Amino acid sequence: MHLRSDRPFGPGERTFRVIPSDTPAADILQSHTSIGFDRTAIMRDLDVTFPIERARELVAQRRLGGMAAHGYSFCTHAVGVLARVLAAFGVAR
Repeated sequence: MHLRSDRPFGPGERTFRVIPSDTPAADILQSHTSIGFDRTAIMRDLDVTFPIERARELVAQRRLGGMAAHGYSFCTHAVGVLARVLAAFGVAR
């Protein structure tokens, strides 16, 4: 997942993308392809993999206290990316 304005993930890429929680769902894309999964459901409904609209609904219903300021996306094959994301934002190990 990434913003429409972001550069798409490339093959073997080991980076991450930041998605602000106030981003309209129409501006969030899933462009990564793989023979390991079918993107059809994601293309029809972003909430299948990035449930930002459902989270907003829960906040509006006061069933969820709030949302983080940002979401983070990375390719699952990117070993070590999560650790770099956390380190970049000052989260201790």
